[in-house]
Amino acid sequence: MRLAAGVIIAILIVAVTGRFMRKAAPVFYLLAFALGVFFICGTSLALPPWFREYILFIFQSNNLAMGFFAIVMFAGALGEKSSLRKFLMPIRAELSITASILCLGHVVVYGRSYLAQITGSALAMPGARLVATVVAFLLLVLLIPLALTSVRAVKARMRPQTWKSVQKLAYVFFLLIFVHIFFYLLPPALAGSLGAAVSLALYSALFLVYLVLRIRLAAQHSESSLTDTVQGSA
Repeated sequence: MRLAAGVIIAILIVAVTGRFMRKAAPVFYLLAFALGVFFICGTSLALPPWFREYILFIFQSNNLAMGFFAIVMFAGALGEKSSLRKFLMPIRAELSITASILCLGHVVVYGRSYLAQITGSALAMPGARLVATVVAFLLLVLLIPLALTSVRAVKARMRPQTWKSVQKLAYVFFLLIFVHIFFYLLPPALAGSLGAAVSLALYSALFLVYLVLRIRLAAQHSESSLTDTVQGSA
């Protein structure tokens, strides 16, 4: 249920602040960075159990960042005439950067253990955990150029075709997010963990809905292109 909480909180933040997010982007980036530092410090401090359970939980498994990434994903998959798409697309870059900065805390906290495992005893790791770990490093490699090219000043200095080529990696990034989460949650889900099973079901449902919307949008674009071709040749 932590994923659901992360998505809901991200939606509420965007609903309340979305109209001025682009103008106040540095404020959001600083807040995201501060939250990442807060998470890193919080994991090593002797905090009360209730604080870990109800406050830090939102940063575990990158739940808040995943909420923002989910909004970015679905914004690009909505129909061209969707009012929600028109609201989200102008701030899609800011949402991506905010989510990327939030990922830093997760990378620092969990990356150390992943790195120790894969360099120390990779062959001894369970297959699913090894796949999840390798994919995590691939995600980090993709996250860096995607986040940097989302910065409007960087985009302005790039050739449009080059920028589009880099940004197409976002589709691979979103797919690998699901692969990482799937193989990370699968072992505990199969072992009988209800929380892992529910989270896996939610992530799978979210990805399937996104995939359906993407296919539908691609079909609409193809139909529109075909119509334009027929009318042009008439």
